[in-house]
Amino acid sequence: PEGVEYELPTPSCCVLAQTKRTVRYEQITDVTVEDDCCLRMFSLKKVVLQTAGTGGISAGTDGAGNPLGVQAMFLRDPTGWKDAINHAVHLYKAQEKGDTMTRGAVPKLSRNMKIKLDNVRMVEELELLAPAELHSLRVSVLLGQEDFALKLAAAHQLVQEGAISAAEFAEAKAAVLSRCQQPA
Repeated sequence: PEGVEYELPTPSCCVLAQTKRTVRYEQITDVTVEDDCCLRMFSLKKVVLQTAGTGGISAGTDGAGNPLGVQAMFLRDPTGWKDAINHAVHLYKAQEKGDTMTRGAVPKLSRNMKIKLDNVRMVEELELLAPAELHSLRVSVLLGQEDFALKLAAAHQLVQEGAISAAEFAEAKAAVLSRCQQPA
C-alpha cells in the first residue's frame, strides 16, 4: 500500500455511511498517541496521523479530496499502531530517496561490488600492481565509493595509446595507492 487506509463514519440522510480514504505516506508528518479524560475512563487512546498543514485534527480535505489529518480512536495497542505506521512511512520515504536500507539495496550493492572486483582482477592480469598493492586496492574498492581499479586500468590504456606518459601513469598509480591507504 502507498498509504494508511481508514474508514470514517459520515452522516448521510438518516444513516451513518462509511467513507473509505487513504492518507498517502508522503503526506504523513507525525504520528502521535493521545488520550483525554473520557478515553481514560475506558482505558482507551487515539492515534493521530498529522499531515502537513494540520495539528493532527481532522480538518477536512485539500482540493484533491485528500484528508488533511486523521484521528483513529478506540484502538487496541495504539503504540503498536503508531510504531507500525511510523515504520511504514520510514520505509516508503527511504525507498523514495533511494536509501541504502531498502530491500533491493543489498543485491544491487553486491552486483556493484562484483563489478569492482572484476576490475581489480583486470588490474591483476595487466600486472599493474604488486600483490600487497592489489590487496589494498581490493579492500578500498569494496568499501569506498570510487572504483580505483577501473581508473588504473583506464590510465594504463591511455599509456598504451600514448595519451599519457609512463611517468604520469606512475604518479596516478601512487595517488591511487595513497587514497587506498586512507580510511573511508
